[in-house]
Amino acid sequence: MVAEGVSSRGTVADDDLVLPDHVGRWMNVGQTWIQQRLADLLTGATAPRGLRSAVSAVAPRPVLLIVGGDALGGEITAGPRLQAAAPDTVDLWKIAGAPHIGGLAAQPQQWETRVVGFLDRTLR
Repeated sequence: MVAEGVSSRGTVADDDLVLPDHVGRWMNVGQTWIQQRLADLLTGATAPRGLRSAVSAVAPRPVLLIVGGDALGGEITAGPRLQAAAPDTVDLWKIAGAPHIGGLAAQPQQWETRVVGFLDRTLR
């Protein structure tokens, strides 16, 4: 799996816990909790799995997480925390000079080499 810009989906409280530790994080946790309780009341749908849980669940399959080095928001702190959920199978690549989901635009040759190389190694 290759994922770029992963931080929080805003639908699972556990995902909000990978955001930087400040008041906005705790506001997100509260909002997500309320949102999930309302979804529980209004639908029969189950809550989605948190990203840390998902990363752990796919192990031992390899995962490449790509984060923008200049990204605002939670992906810079989320990347290492998600990697910690399965450190033996998650490769974290921080792209200097890239904004959120801007790795390909910031470093197209390196992005192609890294992503295609990862897929080539792992899909054999």
